[in-house]
Amino acid sequence: TREGSTIVVPLGSFAEGDERTLLAKVSLRPGAAGQQPVARVQMVYNDLVTGIRNESAGQLLAFMSSDPAKVPELDAQVAGRLGRSETAATLKQANRLFAAGDYKGAVRALASKRAELSERKKTAGRTAPEPKRAAVEADFDRQLAALDAANAAFAKPSRTAAGMARSARSPAARNRTRAGRAQVRRNAADALAMSF
Repeated sequence: TREGSTIVVPLGSFAEGDERTLLAKVSLRPGAAGQQPVARVQMVYNDLVTGIRNESAGQLLAFMSSDPAKVPELDAQVAGRLGRSETAATLKQANRLFAAGDYKGAVRALASKRAELSERKKTAGRTAPEPKRAAVEADFDRQLAALDAANAAFAKPSRTAAGMARSARSPAARNRTRAGRAQVRRNAADALAMSF
């Protein structure tokens, strides 16, 4: 929820070792080189074992530079989280295009995101610290698998005679096939899972 310039994000319950991520898209005005404050972050939580209310705070800073060589690669885990958000959006977009009968548009959107994600995976795999590299790569692999499954289902028409006849009659007929409807549901479930 938003309260003025403050955004409150409930993270739910979690135990030691659990991780939560928050992805926020922010725009910064161009400024002088150096550090620029982006946000002040405060986490308030109740320790359910001790019953004590705790808090932790910090500041998010951006390093501004006009020299592209000084801009570091995106953190591998951040790249993965950003990828999940974008992959979820692409699956939803492909569903909308598929439902409207624009199968080629759905396949193009999926292929474009897959190519972008493959490149991001290479960079993230190269820059991720060794203890987290396997998890980062597995995260990208799950995203790529979801895009591949959607692409495979949307790219090929139904092989049954009835399915071919429906496809010939109407460009929107394929979304009424059992396989098409099933893939739309899988895409929606994958998009929801990647949102967290």
